[in-house]
Amino acid sequence: MPWNDLHLNLIKKKQTSIFVEVKGFGFSMKRKSINVEGIEREYWSVTFLSLAFFVITQCIHLKRYYTKIILHVHNPSLIFVLYLIFDKAIKKITNFHNAEKNFTTLQKFFLRKSIAVSDCTIFVSKAILAEWNNYIPLRNAVAVPNGIPSKKLLQMYTGFNRDNDLNDVVVVAKFTEQKNPYRLIDILTQLDPGAKINWFGDGPLKDSCEAYADSVSSHSSSKINFRGQISRRELLSEVRNSKVYLSLSKWEGIGVANLEAMSLTPWVILSDIAPHREIAKHDGCTLLNLSLTNESILETINSKIKDFLVDGTQVEINQRRSTILSDYDIDNMLHHYVDIYDGV
Repeated sequence: MPWNDLHLNLIKKKQTSIFVEVKGFGFSMKRKSINVEGIEREYWSVTFLSLAFFVITQCIHLKRYYTKIILHVHNPSLIFVLYLIFDKAIKKITNFHNAEKNFTTLQKFFLRKSIAVSDCTIFVSKAILAEWNNYIPLRNAVAVPNGIPSKKLLQMYTGFNRDNDLNDVVVVAKFTEQKNPYRLIDILTQLDPGAKINWFGDGPLKDSCEAYADSVSSHSSSKINFRGQISRRELLSEVRNSKVYLSLSKWEGIGVANLEAMSLTPWVILSDIAPHREIAKHDGCTLLNLSLTNESILETINSKIKDFLVDGTQVEINQRRSTILSDYDIDNMLHHYVDIYDGV
């Protein structure tokens, strides 16, 4: 969540905000600061066990000075704090960033309860809202897509040097079942042996996936370079210096990594699922049905690598970039948030 950008938007509306990170499990509450673009921004760092105490005491304190207080929860694991607040003057907003199938039965039980006590529920896309509405009858629900800081990204892009030695394929994905890692490995190891493939990310299945990649690789197959986590600027540079960006997620929200890739210069290949269809309505992007054979998907990847420097391909990519940078600018998302705050 770009909390600093939201903070600045609230200041423009003559409103105030307190941002809280939840880190660790013990009992601790510390005021911290971070330097953002030369400006010190304060925030609270609290642990899981101290969160309820912190929220209740802050609400009591703030009621002395403000007629309306908004409690906006972004992390589903922290939903329980909404049940502790009974004061109707304190408005409650919940964010849903992922598909219904991403959550366990117990998590969905608490999420269902959170919707019942929320004054507004924000879904990361129209597709995710529709999916949850089939599972839980919704009220006061809106779709506000994720955003990317277009102006800042454009400034960063101008500082990148386009490498002559481009990555053939780049993957930015956590090693979880949602991201379909084993199938990605089956497909990527069948690319030409000289193919340059970089995978960035971490996750609970990382060791298992690396071992699986070793087991299916041979001297005649391509090698996947598992690069782990790197800085955001380095990651954006790697994506920009790639011919194909690949994501074959089984389910998804509106992934920021996907939006950033679409605002850059690779050809983007995504799985044909509802949230991806929502953002891939233009040229410069290919949607692949997961029912396709690995051979068919591999054929598409190879064709996009081969045609990457063709003029027509570059025109389509540039058109896609312009659309994404305009439609998914983070300011659009933050303006929606502020309007919701005004409306509850």
